[in-house]
Amino acid sequence: MTTLLERQRALVDATTQYLKTRTSPKQSADDLRRRLDARESSFGDLLRHAVFGPYGNPYRQLFDHAGVSCDDVIDSVNRCGLHATLDQLRDAGVWLTQEQFKGRQPIERGALHIDVSAGDFDNPLLGAGFAVETTGSRNLATRVHTPLELLGHESAYAAQYMRAFSLTDRPLACWRGVPPVSSGINLLLRYARIGKHVSRWFAQNEVPRTADTLEHHATTLAVLRAGRRADWPMPVPQYVHQDDAVRIARWLAEIKRDGEPAHLDTNASSGIRICIAALDAGLDIAGTFFRFGGEPFTDAKAKVVHKAGCRAACHYSMAEISHIAIACGAGRSHDDVHVAMDKLAVTTHAKTIHPDAPPINALSITTLSPCCPKIMINVECGDHAQFETRACGCPLGELGFDQHLSHIRSYDKATSEGMNFLGIDLTRIVEEVLPSRFGGHPTDYQFVEREQRGMPIIDLLVSPSVGQVDEPAVVEAVYRCLADWAGGRLMSDFWSQAKTVRVVRSRPYATGSSKILPLHTLTGA
Repeated sequence: MTTLLERQRALVDATTQYLKTRTSPKQSADDLRRRLDARESSFGDLLRHAVFGPYGNPYRQLFDHAGVSCDDVIDSVNRCGLHATLDQLRDAGVWLTQEQFKGRQPIERGALHIDVSAGDFDNPLLGAGFAVETTGSRNLATRVHTPLELLGHESAYAAQYMRAFSLTDRPLACWRGVPPVSSGINLLLRYARIGKHVSRWFAQNEVPRTADTLEHHATTLAVLRAGRRADWPMPVPQYVHQDDAVRIARWLAEIKRDGEPAHLDTNASSGIRICIAALDAGLDIAGTFFRFGGEPFTDAKAKVVHKAGCRAACHYSMAEISHIAIACGAGRSHDDVHVAMDKLAVTTHAKTIHPDAPPINALSITTLSPCCPKIMINVECGDHAQFETRACGCPLGELGFDQHLSHIRSYDKATSEGMNFLGIDLTRIVEEVLPSRFGGHPTDYQFVEREQRGMPIIDLLVSPSVGQVDEPAVVEAVYRCLADWAGGRLMSDFWSQAKTVRVVRSRPYATGSSKILPLHTLTGA
C-alpha cells in the first residue's frame, strides 16, 4: 500500500511529463482521423484485453450467459458493423441499467444473478492519473480514476472546438470545481496539451481542510507543482460562491474593456447566474463566449445568454467517462453536439416510461478507447435525445464525426402518490412556464422530492429573488401544465387532490458542481 506522499510524488512526476508534451492543431486533427478509422478494431482490442482478459468482471458473465465469445463479437463487427452488433448484444442480454452500472442494483437475466459494485466496471488498463469523485447529479457520488491519457485524448476535441467557434485567441477562464470534483483540473490539463493557457480558475466549491480531504488538497497542489516544474504555470483556484456571480461578471467586463471578450467554461446554471448578475449590475459582458456542460442547455437558458449579448455552446459529458459529445460549430439547435465516435459508441432504443406516452429515444453508451476510466457496454445513461447522422461542415464534421445528438434530456422521474412525471416536463415548467408567468429566471424554480412522516411531498422551490407571488396560482399553474402532458390528466388530478405540491420560498439546491437541476431529491428527509 503506497502512502499519500508517494502517490502525490508519482502524480507530480507523471503530470510534469504530460505537461511537457504539446500537440499542434494538425496533429490533433490527424489523431482524430486515425482514431476514428480504428474505432471498430479498438473495440475488439478492449473486449479481448479488458473483458475477456484475466481480470474478471460482470460483462464476462453476461457474455457467457448469452453464449457469445470475444471472437463472435469481433466477427459480427466485421460483418454487420459496430452499432448493429451492439444492438444484437443488447437483445442477447448484454446491457446494463444506470443503477446496475453504478453498483446500486444487482444484474438479473433469468436465473443469472450478479451482485455488483461500481468498482466492478473500472478499466483495468489505465495508466497514471488522479482519483476524484463524480458530482452526484443524482445525489450519490462515486470515486473515479481520471487517467492523464484520457485528457490528452480529449485535448484533440478542445482544439477542434476552439477552431469551430473562433476561440483560439480569446482569454480563457473557468468557473469549475476543485478536487474531489475533477472538472477544473481536467480543463486545465486538456488545454495545456494544445498550448492554451487558462488565465483564471474560479472555483465552484470550497473544500474544508480535514483529515478526510487531505488527499483532495494534495491532488490540486500536485498538479500546480507539476505545472511549475514543466514551465507551464497554472492559475491557483479562487473560490467564488454561487451567490457572488457578479464577481466573475466584473472580471468578464474588464476583459472586454481591455480587448477581446473572454471565453469562459462553466456549467449552464452558473453561466446563467453570471449573465443575470451582469444584467442586474449594468455590466457589459457582450461578446463573451460560454462553454457549458453538465446539464441541458435549453431555449430558456439561451434567451438569458442572448439578452446579455453573449454566445454559448455546450458539450455532453458523463462523470465516469468524461466527454460523450462535443459542441457542433454548425449546429441546428443550442445543444447540437458531435458524438465522440473515436472514443465511444452511442446507440438508441425505444423506451416506454408511461403507457399513455409515446416511447422515448433512450441512449446507451459503449466505450471503445482503452483510456476511458470505465468499461461500458450498452449502458443506459438515463438520458434521451434526438440522434441523427449528417454532414455539417464544421471542423469535427470535416474529420468524419457525422453522428449528432440534440435536445438531450434526462428521463429520471419524480414519483409521488404512485404517479410519475418525466424530468423533461418538469424542466419546461421551471424554466419556461413559471418564469414567464410569475417572473424570475430559469434558475429560480426547482422541484424537490422528499418524504414527510412517510408521506411523499413535492416542494416547489421559488427563489426569494422572484419577489411576491400568488402561491396557490403557482401550484395551479403546475397542475394545469402537467395535465397537458400525454396521460397526465389523471396524475395531475391525483396530485391536486392529495395536495402533493406546495410552494417553498427558498433558493434552489445545487449539486456538488453547482448545477441546478429541475428535480432534486432529498434522501433521508
